[in-house]
Amino acid sequence: MLTHDTVVLIMLILICLILIGLHSFVRKQKNKSQLHKTFGIIFSLMLLWVGAMILQILFMDKLNIPMKYFFNIYYFSLCFLPVAFFYMALGFGTNKVTFKKSHILLFIIPILTTILVCTNDFHHLVYKEYSVEVSTEYGWYFYVHTFYTYGLFIASLIILLRYSIKNAGFFSRQAILIILGALVPLVVNILGSMQLVEITIYTTPITLSVTIICFTFAIFKFDLFKIAPIALQRIVDRISDSYIIVNENRNYY
Repeated sequence: MLTHDTVVLIMLILICLILIGLHSFVRKQKNKSQLHKTFGIIFSLMLLWVGAMILQILFMDKLNIPMKYFFNIYYFSLCFLPVAFFYMALGFGTNKVTFKKSHILLFIIPILTTILVCTNDFHHLVYKEYSVEVSTEYGWYFYVHTFYTYGLFIASLIILLRYSIKNAGFFSRQAILIILGALVPLVVNILGSMQLVEITIYTTPITLSVTIICFTFAIFKFDLFKIAPIALQRIVDRISDSYIIVNENRNYY
């Protein structure tokens, strides 16, 4: 009979293989837009997170490696994934992600969290102790990071939901798929943080498999990366004359 750790390991490996396949698909696309690159970053961060947890299960006990080193690796992904997702949401409506000087503020908490996690043994502002269980004791800064992370994810979902409602039809289904996929790990982690359900640190990457399935369905079923901006949908519905749509790579639609 398979142990709990073995089942978790198998699931993480399957997720990792899916991530590698999706990342390879994105990199091989021709005429890539900034939205392509944003999704590539998202897949890379997810792959780093899942890969670190696989290594933790395989080698932490066998090689007597302190858990804090694995925390340092996948916390980098946890810190910057919400920012990448936020940029994906911003770029979904225009098919182009524009970086503004004010966006530098988005990186303050992720950078600070990364530094504090790596130096946690000196101050314990993030974790009082390292554990696979999420019921461990936390430092006060952990809640600052958690509030920021959930806030950025929720803001991203609101942006995507706004596009979905405002632009009914074919494109809105793509937004709904991404929203549903992102909501699953978000809701599970919120319930876990409130101790309403029992979860471990491996729960979140496992729930991300739902997100990956939704992304895959959006890519292959709805051809996510080859669409014109969503905002064109409403314009097209009101134009009676002939028209040609040209994207930033001068491709015609």
